[in-house]
Amino acid sequence: MSTQPLLDEAKLSEERKKAFMESKFEPKNQKYGLFSYTGTLAISDRPYYTKHESHRDKDGIVKTGPRNFYTSPGKHGNTNDVYFLKSQYYSDKYTEPAKFYLKDKERAEKMKKNHDINWKPGGNKPEPYSLFESMPTEKPKKINRKGPDGKVIIGPRNFMTSPPKQGAPTTTPGVLLGPDFKYIPDSYDRAKQLAHEERIKHHSKMQSSSFKSMDAGGRLFYDFKQTFNTEGIVPSKSSRQTSEPKIVKHNQPFYPMSSGHYDCFEKYPEHVPDVRVPYPKSPLGDKPSWKSTTNLRTIPSPSIVTSSRNLRTEFPILRRN
Repeated sequence: MSTQPLLDEAKLSEERKKAFMESKFEPKNQKYGLFSYTGTLAISDRPYYTKHESHRDKDGIVKTGPRNFYTSPGKHGNTNDVYFLKSQYYSDKYTEPAKFYLKDKERAEKMKKNHDINWKPGGNKPEPYSLFESMPTEKPKKINRKGPDGKVIIGPRNFMTSPPKQGAPTTTPGVLLGPDFKYIPDSYDRAKQLAHEERIKHHSKMQSSSFKSMDAGGRLFYDFKQTFNTEGIVPSKSSRQTSEPKIVKHNQPFYPMSSGHYDCFEKYPEHVPDVRVPYPKSPLGDKPSWKSTTNLRTIPSPSIVTSSRNLRTEFPILRRN
């Protein structure tokens, strides 16, 4: 008989007792084996009551960190009190640069003091090498426009003109620069005659009839096979098979060819004379042809002078007070 189950049972009882003692005085832990204590209904391990850590010391004062540095409002101005730190050095006083353009003598003396070496002019400016030889420009020729007597030579005078005349060239002489133009008569239908001549000239250039090709259907003059020589490359079309119409060989009722247009066998129906009796006409000599009416007589429209509004305007006495 093995003693292993007894040892396991004793070991489990010791672990149960130890877990019970650890969870007896700690409310956060679960009560192991104590059925009188209501267990938590939460899914997580967090219990109902959470103990908050106290931030007070033994004297009951709230623990705070070290104090931060205090600052005063910033100062305004150009003094040294405005900066956070004092300047580590004092700069030199401002000296205005010398103005050499005031006096030439003072400028020359200052240049002697500033420069140890005397001034030397610059050398000749090197000219770039040119591919073409420099050719001198021609001197302008002086033209003497005076004669031996010292007077300026003037050309012949231009033609003199008078103010242009106003009027029609056919009635006022001198309006045109040249001679009078002759009157050329022009027919009234000149535009119509020119159009007729142009139309005849156009029809003379046209052919007797419009152009027509040799083949019907708008195709080319030559076949594609003859033009591109496609024999043996493009397969030839198979010949179309035709079948004879199937005729039913039995007796059928006769239907006329034009049954949809005419209801008769013949082309025109039989003539039927008109049997209506003509209305008798009365002779014109018994009654007058026209008679004027006396019911509606012509009423001329009254003048605007007799209008009541115009009368009140013309005669203020007729106005109502």
